[in-house]
Amino acid sequence: MMFEVRRYSADDADCWNALVAQSKTGLFLFDRRFMDYHSDRFEDVSALVLRDGEPVAALPASRHGDEAVSHGGLTFGGLIARSDLRTPDVIDAFDKALEGLRDWGVRKLTIKSIPAPFTTQPSGELDYHLWRRGFVLAGRDVSSIVPLRDPLSPSKAKLRDSKRAAKLGCEVRDTSLADFHPLLAEVLLARHGRDPVHSQDELVQLQAALPDRLLVRCAWLDGEPVAGTLLFRYGAVWHTQYLASNEAGRKANALDLVIASAMAEAASEGADWFSFGISMSGEELNEGLLWQKESFGARTILFDRWTGDL
Repeated sequence: MMFEVRRYSADDADCWNALVAQSKTGLFLFDRRFMDYHSDRFEDVSALVLRDGEPVAALPASRHGDEAVSHGGLTFGGLIARSDLRTPDVIDAFDKALEGLRDWGVRKLTIKSIPAPFTTQPSGELDYHLWRRGFVLAGRDVSSIVPLRDPLSPSKAKLRDSKRAAKLGCEVRDTSLADFHPLLAEVLLARHGRDPVHSQDELVQLQAALPDRLLVRCAWLDGEPVAGTLLFRYGAVWHTQYLASNEAGRKANALDLVIASAMAEAASEGADWFSFGISMSGEELNEGLLWQKESFGARTILFDRWTGDL
């Protein structure tokens, strides 16, 4: 099967998004309405692979000198392939994308693999081909996820603390970013000395473009949000992109109630998984953070990064 490749341009946004919608790794992160909110921070060298003039695969990528990452601004990367492509075709399409990257001056590539729960169909052929091409495992992070269809019971402490928060008057509500982001910024600055990765304006812009994908749930107490989460809704996976609790929220165990409520909502909406993200400090496991997640019944999946010369 003959493929051709061209470098992505803004004129390709509609066909790129249509491909994402037809792919088995079609996370909304790859939608150009999401990717392009921070386009000023990255030099885009994404490859669009075509057959008979029709896009069938794409490789999101950003360049940093003669090295590229798929993609520097995204949690995951790798090849976006139309669901009807068979394994040999996916391999050939990926090789064609790499050929394009080489022509555009890229000499080394890092791929952030998509864990299986986040895909709509099996898609292990890319990791296989990366290994076959001599790519090496450059990093492996521990992430935590709850199987909502057959969950482990939360710990007795989490069940108790969630009930306590409700008895103290905490109420979990759908909340605006205008109410949640100041809470998040306050907590991150006080506890970690940093700002959120996303500004409030950026998140508002993203939620306006993708309203069914970004959800905010907060526990309110005495008329104020005291704990909350920004959820990314990836089809079968609901992911806690941000979690925050101020001093009043911590005293009331409000975040435990927020998480328990969000997990119940995700299950009721037909989600299969509830994701908490990684528990790493550099290459070291953050066991305290991991304990919090596993207390809700989460267990480990891996976020892998592959790197290789082109």
